[in-house]
Amino acid sequence: MAAQIHKAFETRTCEFLTFSGLAPTVSAKILENLLSLKDPIALGLRINFIAPDGYLRIVMASRLHETAVALM
Repeated sequence: MAAQIHKAFETRTCEFLTFSGLAPTVSAKILENLLSLKDPIALGLRINFIAPDGYLRIVMASRLHETAVALM
């Protein structure tokens, strides 16, 4: 799962990843790794996590969004 997140972030092949039914230890480790990045918001990441359901959604800015921001 971590490899899938890392690959999607580097290649920007998708705009979001969704995981459901995550065990608390797994979700805690993923969140810890994502939040340890220098600045998730500056990198274009939005993290939606619903603990009781074990639902995690990671939204990434697409290359089109990054281009527009770079031009500003």
